[in-house]
Amino acid sequence: TLGLAHNLLTSLPRSLFTLPRLHLLCASHNAIGRSLPPLERAVMLSWLDLQHNNLTSLPPSLVSLPRLRAVLLKANPLPHAILTAAAESPAALKTFMVHHAQSRQPPSQLQVQLF
Repeated sequence: TLGLAHNLLTSLPRSLFTLPRLHLLCASHNAIGRSLPPLERAVMLSWLDLQHNNLTSLPPSLVSLPRLRAVLLKANPLPHAILTAAAESPAALKTFMVHHAQSRQPPSQLQVQLF
């Protein structure tokens, strides 16, 4: 578990996602912009909280993480394409929360919570 919330971060280092025992990452309430580094090495990650940032996209590797159960993205300016990509995710992903996204059309395969 790594808590990085409320630290005025503008990005997350690539090395963060190579930590072999990273299960839960909370980097909410920062200023993380654009996208994240590749995540394919974060194979143990099960919970990703990036609420209240400035993300406009997510790396394609997000949907291929085998243990990822929840992605929290409320209050990020994410386009509808992000929701579509989540719908194509593996069965492990159960919760995909967005808020203030540019679309209100949830993918049908997920428990999507739109606020």
